[in-house]
Amino acid sequence: MKTFSIVSLGCPKNLVDSECIISRLSLDGLTWRPATSADEAGSDLVVINTCGFIESAKQESIDTIMEFVNKKKRKPFLLFVGGCLPQRYREEMKELIPEVDGWFGVEGFEAVSRLVRAHQAGEAAILIEEPSSVYHEAEGRTKVTPEAWAYVKIADGCNHRCSFCAIPAIRGPYRSRHKETVVEEVRRLVQQGTMEVILIAQDTALYGRDLTKRRGLPDLLRELNGLEGLKWIRLLYLNPFSIDDELIESVASLDKVAKYMDIPFQHCSEEILRRMARPGSGESHLALIERLRSSIQGIAIRSSFILGYPGEKDSHFKELMSFLREARLNRAGFFTYSREEGTPSCRERNQVKASVKQRRYQLAMSFQQEISREVNAERLNCRIPVLVERSKSPGDRAFLKGIAGELGNSFKGSDLYRSAICFGRTQWDAPDIDGIAVVTGDVKGSGALRPGDFTEIDVKAVTSCDVVGNAVVAEGSR
Repeated sequence: MKTFSIVSLGCPKNLVDSECIISRLSLDGLTWRPATSADEAGSDLVVINTCGFIESAKQESIDTIMEFVNKKKRKPFLLFVGGCLPQRYREEMKELIPEVDGWFGVEGFEAVSRLVRAHQAGEAAILIEEPSSVYHEAEGRTKVTPEAWAYVKIADGCNHRCSFCAIPAIRGPYRSRHKETVVEEVRRLVQQGTMEVILIAQDTALYGRDLTKRRGLPDLLRELNGLEGLKWIRLLYLNPFSIDDELIESVASLDKVAKYMDIPFQHCSEEILRRMARPGSGESHLALIERLRSSIQGIAIRSSFILGYPGEKDSHFKELMSFLREARLNRAGFFTYSREEGTPSCRERNQVKASVKQRRYQLAMSFQQEISREVNAERLNCRIPVLVERSKSPGDRAFLKGIAGELGNSFKGSDLYRSAICFGRTQWDAPDIDGIAVVTGDVKGSGALRPGDFTEIDVKAVTSCDVVGNAVVAEGSR
């Protein structure tokens, strides 16, 4: 066996685990063949790191496994499956898909090499135990995200008991990494060319509470802020009831911390939140938003909401629409409620019809899109910093034509394609979930911007997500 591929499904936390798998197998003498889809098989070993959080994620994982099972019939290879799905359905998966050669849970990624050797020796290749630790980067990690940025997982598991969520049962209790290991990992990433680190956990704001009985995220941010060469530090997944004054002050005062927070409110109705086993209300959410905006200059706030939770009536949905109008969030994602076995909400009798959930989803998305466009328009004619992520390629013609179409009379598709020189992100946009910055101008006059460079742009046009602007300053970061 010489080569391997890995397919990583689900959230960024899963992606970090997959990066660790790549490193461990590479150290074991195998050659990694990047696989972005099921069509890129051909390796001696294929590892699928699955998601099992909600029904759609489970179905995607099962579909992907079956694609590779069918490929095995045409060209034999070892197939290992790990992550959340086998952790959650360990017995069922083994019986339903016996063609899989090895199974591991959310922590077994550290032992994939050992499991492969066990299979080759004719032994059982399975390691699914109750989660009790969190990975240690010193054992190796091969980054697969663009060079300019990287995810850093600072904790795993969750202590919250939201009635709709299966994560605590899958990932176990909240477990923080020691600060020294996180700082060392970020230092290594910066040495490799990383300009932005994105800190992730189930609830990032609770980092360190299990280690020192106090929240350690502000201390961690202060240490990371002092690392030479690091430009941005971004925070994802901050539960609203975990945000305190010390964290707000840290985000406001530390120059490398992006003025951006991802805060999953989930709903605004006090009744629905109570059913979800989450504290808070629309009033407390709005008070937090006001506190953040008054304390952190120029902050962008992103959130997520569940629509069609059991018992959600039209009146609750209208309350949410009113909340969105008043909150004027920069971005918001909406998800229709998924009825997950083993969770308290699964037993609720007053489930909302799928057609009603879908109708509310379409209305909420359209409504928030208009709000986001209005908020984004406040960037017009402003000069803002941008982290360059990639250069323009011929394949971007259709993509830029679509942006030009949304801009209306501001740009014609061909004009935007000719004037665009590269793509990047502002500090108010997280990769893959928020908007992009289309950087326009003269390539020679803009210093031939490359991925990892920072520039400033004068914003000339906006959509609900994206900005278009002329490059005015090129600060090479290489």
